Amino acid sequence: MKIKKLLAGLLTVVAANVSHAYDIEVDGICYNIVDGDHLAVTYRGEYVANVGIADNDYAGDITIPDSVDIGSGVILPVKEVGKYAFMNCSELHYVKLPPTIEKLGFLTFCRSGIETLDLSETKIIDTNNGMCGDCVNLRQVYFPEQLHVLGTESFADSGIEEMTLPDNTDIGDECFQGSKIRILTLGKNISTIGSWAFRDSRIEQINNMESVKFFGYQSVARVAVKNIVIGAEVLLISNSFQYLFNLESVICLNENPQVLGKATDTFDGSNADCILWVPDEYLEAYASSESVTCFFHDIRPLSQVKLEEATAADSTAITLYDLNGRRVSDPRPGQICITSDGRKVRF
Repeated sequence: MKIKKLLAGLLTVVAANVSHAYDIEVDGICYNIVDGDHLAVTYRGEYVANVGIADNDYAGDITIPDSVDIGSGVILPVKEVGKYAFMNCSELHYVKLPPTIEKLGFLTFCRSGIETLDLSETKIIDTNNGMCGDCVNLRQVYFPEQLHVLGTESFADSGIEEMTLPDNTDIGDECFQGSKIRILTLGKNISTIGSWAFRDSRIEQINNMESVKFFGYQSVARVAVKNIVIGAEVLLISNSFQYLFNLESVICLNENPQVLGKATDTFDGSNADCILWVPDEYLEAYASSESVTCFFHDIRPLSQVKLEEATAADSTAITLYDLNGRRVSDPRPGQICITSDGRKVRF
């Protein structure tokens, strides 16, 4: 179980540090009062060594209110979901959080039965570590637009298969490691995919990769992806694409061949028969770089990518580049572009 790295910190805590007490319970939901001015949803049950939070019996479909009357006419907003709040709730299916929520705690839904999580109206900018780790029934997550970070192991070993992220949302270390994720669509302006983010997952397709500036160590490694797009503004690739046995093509839009590092290290264990596609004007530089040719034996200009007719989606939902790797925002009729999923289309 790959989420064990995060769980280890919890399971070594003494019971006194994970008290089962809570301040109030209203309509079946337990809360702690924080700083005397707001509430944090908390767990039921208690800490048990080598188990975590036991007897945490939240179940079914839960909608958290934005405020709660705690008595004597005092109404406090609900601004947090505390650490371990829904951990090990095997009968939990759906949770919707209100617009007042600003913070999620550590391992919030870890090892629960949750299938759908709705964060769309919250103020959350960071999912925190291990949010849905080991949630094998997870099928759908709705994110808020202002989200910036998927924390470490947020979806490690989870059952989610497809996901679309908001713009500007970075991916933390081991975020999807060991998960069933197959298709991930990144938002615009993503900066980072952390180390081991997809390692040993079922990922087959990552859309909009060209926005990524920092690829961590083995960030996309030991998975079934066939196509990789490396953007013009990438700054760091750290042995990131190793053991990609199904790799068929790499599109690199960066003018500097050195951005790939020593390709035998960067792509160690990957299919050496894959094609490296580069903008026509950079072809000579890549073809003459020993750090590139030590791995890639077939380097071709983007102008030779097989041409397809464009669809409406190609001009609205997919990032476009001209044959020299420059972004195209408004393609003219007849223009030929390269899409962020590795196709060449004519409008």
